[in-house]
Amino acid sequence: MYFEEPGWPLIDDFFLRLAEGRKAETVRRYARVRLRLYDFLDVDDMTQWLDPDDATLLAAEREFVRDGALWTVLGLDGVLRCLPGFLTDDQLPTSAAEARMQVSVISRFVTDLRNRHLVPHEHWQSLLLARRAVMRARTHLDDERRRAVI
Repeated sequence: MYFEEPGWPLIDDFFLRLAEGRKAETVRRYARVRLRLYDFLDVDDMTQWLDPDDATLLAAEREFVRDGALWTVLGLDGVLRCLPGFLTDDQLPTSAAEARMQVSVISRFVTDLRNRHLVPHEHWQSLLLARRAVMRARTHLDDERRRAVI
């Protein structure tokens, strides 16, 4: 993603606020989540998360510009619609601590967008879907933790 893209400041500013006053190790973990998020948004197949027209539009844009294509053509609503995919088993790190961190960071990101009134009313459904995905991912990780203890 390039600095002039609209999503860059939104995500980077969030991560800067999140890292403020934290220990160096925590800041590094946040940075790993941020890099995985950018990679996911720029590279992964989003057909499961977008309607067919938007998925086709995104695929066409990625043929010319991979970095930031999702932001460019679909904006914040597109990112919110795709965030549930970032919380699936395929995208979560194998380390339980890193997976919990990823879910926690995305939860905070979605909450931050809501609290700062950055999501227009017409895109609240996408925000709610992202919040539900966070809850499902947390439940899944909690279930795995309980099974590991047994």
